[in-house]
Amino acid sequence: MIKKRHPIVVVEDNEMNKQLLSFQLKHIGFDHVIVLSNGEDAIDWLSKNECLIVLADCQMPKMDGYEMTMRIRQDEKITGRHLTIIAITASAAENDKALCFASGMDDYLCKPTQIAMIKTVLSRWIREDKE
Repeated sequence: MIKKRHPIVVVEDNEMNKQLLSFQLKHIGFDHVIVLSNGEDAIDWLSKNECLIVLADCQMPKMDGYEMTMRIRQDEKITGRHLTIIAITASAAENDKALCFASGMDDYLCKPTQIAMIKTVLSRWIREDKE
């Protein structure tokens, strides 16, 4: 996978998962990873910065990934932009997957995340000409 100018943003409240995802993304070749602890922090950071893609946990304190995504999608109606948001969740039930898509998320990863699956999902959304 190619290195990109803009960072990948990971929104995750669990410290072990933060470290694991950062390690996995860096192993794949993404040197610039921003890790945030909840949806509120992500919305604040994204209002001031650009990123390549967001990987967001669904269940977090303050603001979960579903609400964060819905708020981002509301803002996108005004800006006309679209930020790729990929759900990361421990639940693999079809209902949970449907909730991710209903909130506006673009794709879905199950925990525990594995490098091969992260590569597969990211390759659907990141192209060499997309920065």
